[in-house]
Amino acid sequence: MRWIPVSQAASGMVLGEPVLDSQGRILARKGENLSEELLGLLRASGIGNVFAAETAAPDEVPRADQTAGGPAGAEMAAAVRKRLEVRFRRHQDNALMQTIRNLAENQLIQARLSTQTNQPPPRV
Repeated sequence: MRWIPVSQAASGMVLGEPVLDSQGRILARKGENLSEELLGLLRASGIGNVFAAETAAPDEVPRADQTAGGPAGAEMAAAVRKRLEVRFRRHQDNALMQTIRNLAENQLIQARLSTQTNQPPPRV
């Protein structure tokens, strides 16, 4: 599973997290298959990204921290996830808070990977 822009999502993908609108109403449930109708609803509701599995098996879908940054990127991503787990440990049963946690994870990992790859090489 990974975060995918709604514009790149396709029918048949399976949601890994519920999709909520700006008022906290559930538009799609975790585990639901995306259809053209549902994708249209998500676009019309202003949803930018969904957490979904592509048509490949979930283990075959590369994550951002696995494709960029190598071992250092994976280690950094694990540290981000650990810190977020501590901060959100009291909200494990709250779907909205878990969605916020997953969004924060995605943004923090992408930001750190981009700053990591944009740094000039060290001088020798």
